[in-house]
Amino acid sequence: MPPVGQAPRTAIEMSDRALVRHFPQLESALSHTLDRRRMLKLLGLALASGGVAGCDPGTPGRGFVSAVRAAEGVVPGLPNVYATAHVRDGYAEGILVTHQMGRPIKVEGNPGHPSSLGATDVMAQALIYDFYDPDRATGPLHKGMPTSWPDLAAAMQKMRATAMTPRAGSTHAGEGLRILTGTVTSPTLGRTIERILAAFPGAVWHEWDAIGRENVTRGLGLAYGAPAAVIVDPGQADVLLALDSDLLDSAPGHLSHARAFATRRNPVNGTMNRLYAVEPTPSLTGVAADHRFIATPALMNEVIGRLSARLLQNEAPSGGPDWLSPVAADLRAHPGRALVHLGPDYPPEAQAAVLAMNEALGGRRQVFDIVESPLYQPAVPTSTLTALMDDMERGAVQALLILDVNPACQSPRFAAALKHVPTSIALSDRPHETALAAHWHVPLAHAMEEWGDARGHDGTVALIQPQAMPLYGGMNALSALYACLGQPLRPAMDMARPACVIA
Repeated sequence: MPPVGQAPRTAIEMSDRALVRHFPQLESALSHTLDRRRMLKLLGLALASGGVAGCDPGTPGRGFVSAVRAAEGVVPGLPNVYATAHVRDGYAEGILVTHQMGRPIKVEGNPGHPSSLGATDVMAQALIYDFYDPDRATGPLHKGMPTSWPDLAAAMQKMRATAMTPRAGSTHAGEGLRILTGTVTSPTLGRTIERILAAFPGAVWHEWDAIGRENVTRGLGLAYGAPAAVIVDPGQADVLLALDSDLLDSAPGHLSHARAFATRRNPVNGTMNRLYAVEPTPSLTGVAADHRFIATPALMNEVIGRLSARLLQNEAPSGGPDWLSPVAADLRAHPGRALVHLGPDYPPEAQAAVLAMNEALGGRRQVFDIVESPLYQPAVPTSTLTALMDDMERGAVQALLILDVNPACQSPRFAAALKHVPTSIALSDRPHETALAAHWHVPLAHAMEEWGDARGHDGTVALIQPQAMPLYGGMNALSALYACLGQPLRPAMDMARPACVIA
């Protein structure tokens, strides 16, 4: 900086003069000439400060040991592959995760898992992007503002104490405690929730999914009188009829369905199959069809009724679209090799009618089979989201634990009803609509950061194992549920490995 009284020659000197006027104590520091040696010192300090800021202090109470010896099986430059499972809509799909020096970089299907057969979908491929996503939640929130883990633990202890105290006029503990989940096939998660229901007899478990399959489940109950699941094999069918069907794109086991269907599309391998698709909106199943027919929702119901009359009651063709009679005749001309599949948006009665058609076509144990339902079957049946909102609005819910679902996104009524609940805690990987409407938001650990288990579409139990140390911390559903049982909050990585014992 030039001496006082001398006019500044540069803009930098002018700014220095302004600084000295406001902060006289800086005059001596600004008067020094910035030579090359001093510049290198400052650059070195800035570089070192940046390195220190990027260091991870680690988890308190844990020690770190320098890698004097490489981990077993890890060779620099060579990838390692580990098996785990990806849960979509509650059902497990086996995947293989490729690592480079301990970092997951690629997801592929597991050829040994019956729900994937070596294939993946876009949701599984997005796991890597989701794992490294910087927008994931990094800490708990209270009413939308950052808070501490001890404050969250205190709130959960208070919620548990409130639930343990029977309400006026009731003899059951947990009368106002509710748990809201998506579809559950995990034996470990299901049994843990039942432990809570046993400890708090007045508590209620509610299930809800944005795209649910309740109609399919209830239709199976109507047709067979017990919880069941249909396992189809499109590779064994010569003729398939897809009625607004998600057989090849999103139904449980759709990856194995698509793989089996594709084996019959090469004439070199033998006789090709034939797929008819009837749908009101385009779908991947319709794109793959040999014959695609457009039908309005009202016409879809008519098609199901007329097709049922022809296949079940052997009625003479009359009425309906022109293409319905040839399709019905083609199905009946291939007994034991024909399959009809209906999408999940149609009522249970229609689902049961389609199941009866398949039985009449004689495809049992050839193109489809009936097995035990992979859904977790609690001793007390779960309730619905509508029943939960009714109870919330009349003040019957005192504490609500929401596990990785977002009903407020689709139901404004839920967000409004949530205001009547004194304590609400939502677990999710990022602050979505339900998480921001709840009193507390807990960051949910990524599927690659936790232990777990889940069943595939055929009931096969798959183990979920962590692929890396948590990037942003967080809890999983088991951590929150164990806190309801009085145990301290623990990170997802500290939870014990699931027993994977089939109930």
